[in-house]
Amino acid sequence: MPIIWILLVALLLGDYMLSENSNNSEQASIAAENEAISGSMQVYKNAIIRYVELTPSASGAIPDSSLALPTWFTRFQGISNYVAFGKIYVYYIGRSELASVIAGKTESMSVGINRGGILMNPRSGNTGIALPAVIPESSVVIMQ
Repeated sequence: MPIIWILLVALLLGDYMLSENSNNSEQASIAAENEAISGSMQVYKNAIIRYVELTPSASGAIPDSSLALPTWFTRFQGISNYVAFGKIYVYYIGRSELASVIAGKTESMSVGINRGGILMNPRSGNTGIALPAVIPESSVVIMQ
């Protein structure tokens, strides 16, 4: 009978170790995806900045075909843009933790999450910056 208890404890310990490894792998995967999306948003924003510099009257969503994107660039699905009154907004729907990743890289106050039409910076909170209504609630936003 004691051997059964030893086997049971060994099985439970093995199961625990497997679940911990799975959780660590999942967290590493999420962190890598956030880094990739963050980089993609920065490249996309830079292309839109160049477009708006050449076309100051630009407004609304700028189609990718109008942008001078690098040949190697593939935009992540979910990344969008909007231009209003010379201000550039690049946003990604979902993944609120992404805002912290971008804010950490850029040290910018113009990065955050759309909460009720206001940009909320992950470090300082309410920025008081009103966002266009076209940007969906809870989107991660980079402004220029």
